Amino acid sequence: MKYQETRSNREGRRLQERQLAYHRAARGAVVIHLTNGVRLSGIVVGADAYMVLLARDAQDPAPQIVYKHAVAAITPDTGQAGPTLWTEEAPPPEFVRLYTPRTRTRRRG
Repeated sequence: MKYQETRSNREGRRLQERQLAYHRAARGAVVIHLTNGVRLSGIVVGADAYMVLLARDAQDPAPQIVYKHAVAAITPDTGQAGPTLWTEEAPPPEFVRLYTPRTRTRRRG
């Protein structure tokens, strides 16, 4: 089943689309943290404006649908239980600037 992905002009959406496209192309295991505290692990096989398809492996015939409004974070599955510790030999990852929306200013009346 083929579907056409819609693209948004908003800057934050483009960052999200690029990140999901990276995970989909890499076919690496990810952990999806939901807003209710549940953690799902698998491979991202597809995404659109409202949902992410998460499969157990690349040949999974029935991937799981996860709605984006329930997703809190998506992280690569490193297989470690705790946070990653950086040593002096390994440089830290590059800083990624996140999208910060402009706030509206009040009119002075």
